[in-house]
Parts: sequence; C-alpha cells; structure tokens
Amino acid sequence: GQSATSTITIGALNGFTGTVSLTNTVPSGLTCGPINPNTLSGAGTASMTCSASAGGSYTVTVTATSGSMTHSATATFTVNQADFSVKASTPSATSAGQATTTTVTIAAINGFSGTVALTDTVSSGLSCGNFSSSSIAGAGTATISCSSPNAGSYTLTITATSGALVHSTSTTFNFRDFTVSATSPASVAAGSSATSSITISALNGFSGTITFSDVIPSGLICSSFTPSSISGSGTSTLSCNSNTQGVYSVMITASSGSLTHQATVAFTFGTPADFTLTATTPSAASVGVPEKSTVTVTLIHGFTGTVALTDTASSGLNCGSFSSTSLTANGTSTVSCSSSSASTYTLTVTGTSGSIVHTTTVTFTFEDFSLSANPSSISLNTGARGSSSISLNSLNGFASTVTLSVSNPSGLSVSLTATSISVSSSSTLNITPTQPGSYTVVITGTSRSLTRTTTVTITVGAQNLPAISAPSSETVFQTQQVSFTVTGTESSAPAPSLTLSASQMPTGARFQTVTSTSPVSGTFRWTPAISTAPGTYMISFTVTDGVSTAQTYVVITVVSANVLPVITGPGSQNATVGRSLHFTVSANDPTGTGGAVILSATGLASNMAFDPATGDFSFTPSASQAGQTFIVNFTATD
Repeated sequence: GQSATSTITIGALNGFTGTVSLTNTVPSGLTCGPINPNTLSGAGTASMTCSASAGGSYTVTVTATSGSMTHSATATFTVNQADFSVKASTPSATSAGQATTTTVTIAAINGFSGTVALTDTVSSGLSCGNFSSSSIAGAGTATISCSSPNAGSYTLTITATSGALVHSTSTTFNFRDFTVSATSPASVAAGSSATSSITISALNGFSGTITFSDVIPSGLICSSFTPSSISGSGTSTLSCNSNTQGVYSVMITASSGSLTHQATVAFTFGTPADFTLTATTPSAASVGVPEKSTVTVTLIHGFTGTVALTDTASSGLNCGSFSSTSLTANGTSTVSCSSSSASTYTLTVTGTSGSIVHTTTVTFTFEDFSLSANPSSISLNTGARGSSSISLNSLNGFASTVTLSVSNPSGLSVSLTATSISVSSSSTLNITPTQPGSYTVVITGTSRSLTRTTTVTITVGAQNLPAISAPSSETVFQTQQVSFTVTGTESSAPAPSLTLSASQMPTGARFQTVTSTSPVSGTFRWTPAISTAPGTYMISFTVTDGVSTAQTYVVITVVSANVLPVITGPGSQNATVGRSLHFTVSANDPTGTGGAVILSATGLASNMAFDPATGDFSFTPSASQAGQTFIVNFTATD
C-alpha cells in the first residue's frame, strides 16, 4: 500500500541538446503516477512514483525518445507483503484423562497489524476446549487445553487466518497409561496357599510408580503384594489361603496418580459345588414332525442350588417350552422342536445357578424329499406314446422308500413302471393318449408323514398321416447329373418329428437322411458313370412320424452317352534312311455302344503304308528324304 519513487536520469552525449520524451510500461498489479516531468531538453532528471497492494517484484520499462533516437531502461519496485507466522508449543506428556495445554504464538512480519482468527482440527480420540482467545490483533499468544481417556499420541492442527493469509501448525499431545491383568490360580486344597500373578503393562511410554491395594472377602487370608509397587511395567504376586472350601474373589486395584485400574482374581480351595448339563440328540425326523431332547442336570460336590434352564434355537427351528424350567435336584427336563424346512439345526441349552453357567448343544435333523418329472411337459398325437422319468430328490439325508400313485384323467392311459422308489432308483410314467386335448397328470409320493407331488403336462393332438412328394420319373445321360427334391409333410398338431430317407440307391447316388418337423426336404443327386449300364433304376423314398409311414418311388432312366472313341499312338518318331520304321495305332469306343471304330490316316508319303484294319504303320525313308519332317494324322471314327 505504500509508494516508492524512481529517479530517471538523461545524460547528453557529444553536445546533445534535443528534447527527450519519457514514457513507461507498467506491469499488472503495480500502479504508477505520471513521469514528472515527462520531457527533458538535453540532460536532466525526472521522477516516477509507484505503489502496489500485493507483495512482489515489479519491473517498469521507461522509454526515452527524441526524434529517431530511442533508449530504454528498467526500474524494479520491490513490495514487501505484511504477513504473520504461527507456531504452537509441544505440551508435556501427561496421564490419560488429564488435560494439558499448548501455547499458540502469532508473530507479525513486515508490519502486519491485522486480526488473526484461530481454529483447530482435532484427531480422533482427542478432546479439546476452546482457545483462550479465538482471535489475536497483530501479534500475541493464545492457549488451548486437550485431554484423552486413552493412552496414545494425538495431533492437533491449528489454523490461523487473516483475510487471504492462511497459516497452520500442528502439535502433538502424548497421554500415558497402563493396564493391569491378574491370573486366577488353579484350585488347591483347603488350608493351602495359592498365588496370583499381577502384570502391569506400560502404554505410550508410561514410567510412573504403581501401588497396589485389594479387597479381600471374608474367609480368605492374603499376604502383602510382592513387590508392593512397580515403576513402568512389571509383575507382582499375591498369595492367599483359606481353610474353608469355596471360591473367593479378590478385587485388585492398581493406582498411579490419577490413574486407577482394577482386576479380579478367583482363588479356589477344595472342589467347589457344581452341576453338569447334558442333552440327548434325537433321531432324524420328517419336516413338520416334532422331535424331543431330554436335558439332564447332575449335581456334584454337594451342590444344593437351583438350576434354571433356558435355550437359544437357530433360525428355522421352532421349539416349545421345557417340561421343567428349573431343577433343584438331579433330574431331567424335555423340550420338543420342529421345522418346516429340511436342514440340520442347533439348540443351545443353558443351565444357570448363580455365577455357575453351563451350556450344551443339541442337534435336530429334519429330512424331506421332492419328486421331479423329466420331461415335465409332453406334446404328442393320438396313436403315439410318451414317457417321463419320475425321480426322488433327497433333502438333508432322506433315505426312506417312497410309495407312488398317479392320477388317470379321461382321454389318457397312464401307468408307472414302479410304484415305490428310493434315492437310487426311479420310475417311468408311460402315457398313451386316446383323445386330443390338454391333460395334467399328478404323481403323488408318500413316505411316513410326508406327501409330495409333481405334475406332468400333456398336450395331445389329432394324428394325421404323413405325405411325400417327388417326381415320378427322371431321365439322364451317362456322365451327366440328375437332381431333384423330395419333400415330406404332415398336418398333425402338435407337429411330430418327421424322418425322410431313401433306399435302393444305385452306386454313386447321394441322399442324406433328414429329421425335422414338417415340412422336411432332401435333395437326391446322381451322376451315372460311363460304366453305368443304360436302363431304368427305381429309388424308394420314405417319410415317417414314428407312427405312420408314406412311401414313393422315382424311376430314373439312364441313356447311353455318345462318347468320342479313344485313339492311342506312339507319338513323335525318328526314322533312319534305308531302315524300316514300324508301329501300331489302336482305337476303341469307351461305351461299347457306338458301333465299329474305323481308323484312317492323312499326310502319308508315297513310301508310307498304313493298314486301317490292323492299325499297322510302316515307313522306310529314302536318301532324298533325309532331314525332312513328316506329319501324319491318324483319325478314329465310330
């Protein structure tokens, strides 16, 4: 917010007397007044005053111009920001539950005089009061006190805010404590001594001195603690004896300043009076059928108290009341439980007499079964037969035999292959429809008190005969292909599965058996070989729905193909002057139906001989024919 002034000096060189104009370029954040004066003649000085609201370094460029001459210089204005610092003292460690104080100090920087507001952020487990002063003007101090019921190191973050200025610091609060535990010695005979070990464990660097005290019940005699005090961590012992049989509880108190912790030790002399608790596990039962458990209480070592019985049943188990909810002597009580769901359940029985508590667990097992049909839905036509497999599903170990029965609705004839099944066996439901319609067959299974059912839904449609369509005849030449489509149909509802097949097919013919719902089609293909005898061939095509069959025949006439005769010769030959060249040319008709094959030759020289009847060729070259090439063409005609 304060201002500063820069002096601008113009120096004349070599007698310069011209007028110099001064301008400036001011950066953002800096405010400057006009240059005074803004023109100089020859040499001289001018001034420029600037200020800024935010701290930092700002560079102003001053430009001096005279005619075509221009020079520049820079001035740096440094603005110091008023600020403050914050710090907090680290308080001394103290006992858990006790408060300790930190002092927060605000120091002014560069003339800072604003108001600083203090806030804090407390870590989990630490409880803090208010600042002694929640705001400080300029510089000063404030205090805040914190405590924790638990030993540990906790962080307090302090935030100091003044306008846009925010600073924070943190300090650590350390709280110390200890724990005490004591062992209950094993039972000893009345008149003997028993010793308990008391253990002190320091927490978070605790090092204070701990002293012990105890509350001793009537009938028990105890010595002093050894040692009577402990610094930090350590162990002390307490020995006690009694001439009277019983269990004695001693309350031990460990103290250090404001810290106090307690532990209880049980000293047992002789065999204390007690009782035992047992319960029978009932046999597995059907769901919905109650099963009973007998709970037995046995008094031991002279026990004379009253034992109260309670129970806790697992989810899904429903139990009644005990026949006797309390027993004062050796005796029994019964409880009955049931469940609507097959499973194994637990009942926890608790016997309580004063401080003596015993529990026992009873397991209740409930079994069940279900029936399943596969398939559970069947569609077929009159005249057809259907079946479904009936299976027994065991639930939670059910292993009994189940007796089956079946409903027999009008329009169906149904039967079971077995009227009793077990987990390892099944029965088959056979169905023969007599009338179209929709039917539900109920299969009932009974075992002990359990009755379960499953159903099979049957849809019966009217049965119609299948039909087949194909050309009645086809004609084909040898080596050429004949193909046609064969289609099978049926209008029964529901649509049955049709199988279309062929038989009596000649060698090389192809037709793939096809199974599908109506319509079902297949393509017949055949290319008679040249060796296939001309004539007629009858192929049978059949379509069946498993109940009825339709058949048709296609007659294929194979016609002989007019195939060129085959001629065989030796190829190119070399001949020698004066020596005879001889070879044979042969020809035949591959089909055997083209008639006699006649050989002929063209391009024969005058001294060449060819016999068409035998195919013999001969040639004895003369000297004048040496070096010549002759082309002779042989032709076979049928």
